[in-house]
Amino acid sequence: MKRSIKYSVCFFMVLFLLSCNNEELDKNQENAKVAKIELELAKFSNLNIANNVEADFENVNETEKDNFKILEFSAKEKVVNTFESDVLQNQLKYQGVTIENEGKSKSYFLEVYALAKSAVYPETITNLKDFSGGLNVYSFNGENLGSVVIRNGQANNISGREDLDILTKAINLFYASSNITSKIPLCDSTYTQTVWLTQDVWRVISQGPKILEVIYVGEKVTKTTTILPYPCDGSGNDIEAIKLQRIGHYVHYNENGQYTGESSDIDYPPSCHSFDFKALPGANWQEALVKNIRFKIVLLNERGVEIVHAVSYPQPVSFGAPVVNRYNTTYSAGVAADVAAKAVKVSMQDVVDKYGRTRVSDLVLDQYFKERLIHNYQYYQDGGRVQFNSTSSTPATEYKTTLLWNDDCILD
Repeated sequence: MKRSIKYSVCFFMVLFLLSCNNEELDKNQENAKVAKIELELAKFSNLNIANNVEADFENVNETEKDNFKILEFSAKEKVVNTFESDVLQNQLKYQGVTIENEGKSKSYFLEVYALAKSAVYPETITNLKDFSGGLNVYSFNGENLGSVVIRNGQANNISGREDLDILTKAINLFYASSNITSKIPLCDSTYTQTVWLTQDVWRVISQGPKILEVIYVGEKVTKTTTILPYPCDGSGNDIEAIKLQRIGHYVHYNENGQYTGESSDIDYPPSCHSFDFKALPGANWQEALVKNIRFKIVLLNERGVEIVHAVSYPQPVSFGAPVVNRYNTTYSAGVAADVAAKAVKVSMQDVVDKYGRTRVSDLVLDQYFKERLIHNYQYYQDGGRVQFNSTSSTPATEYKTTLLWNDDCILD
């Protein structure tokens, strides 16, 4: 009798396991069917994906964590392409991902670039702790959504597209920082952060581009308070963090006493809205012309604050870029504007870093800024070109700055 019961128990356990396996198999088959219907590789503008990549719908892996449901399937090139690079691994990887969270579902097709020093892409976004590289992201119908950069498993949505937020959050669910503090989850406790900002106000009198006099007027103090979440190991509400900040603020007048504007000791960064890229008819090329690009270099010395250089380019500067680059990636006018603004910002900082404490001729400064802008724009914009003596008939727009360090033209 005991032997009979033992066999019965074993029999039902086998039936249970088979039932579970069948349910899992049915679920994977259903997921594969949905992915196969929605993914339209033939519509991709990236010809290598459209003509040379095939998806493996036989195996769809499912992962759930923190209200995220992640479905993944692999893809590969029919004819494997390789390339030579000192920076990247010589082969691209491909993968399909569908992510469900808070009632929303997003599907992504990933073209994966791995840095040469990175581990090989593991064909899942749930285990990227040893991976560094870039994801060129498409929708399932072939639209290029932008790029996500991965550094040792941490994702950054560099394109700023809202469409990529769910993908970025899903990857960062599995990110394990080496910084112990960042591992501590946030709780309901809060702390108060108070920022005291002291502005030294200076009166600047100018005659055209020439600074005649800089006069110290006094200081202005403002206070802002912000409530922030506190880590779970902290004491919470009784904590107040105080930050002290001090900047120079300049009120500008001409030699006749007329008010001409205000600025801080650090120029506001260039806005992407300075760059109105227009595609040239019948050509794989777009350009934007910008006039009155300008910035200052401020020298602190025993006499206080002195503006030693005021760099200005009243003539239109031309920024050109391919509409579709050599990797078959399409750059919208908004993306091109963001890249151009970043190149200008970095080039200005290069000049400040090199000559911010040095007196040099305006010619040296002019040549160095031009050299850095040409170099940086080509670095950030594949195939990009800057011209300071352009004869283009494209209308020039006025150079603009922004109060925000990360203004966005991608969604314009």
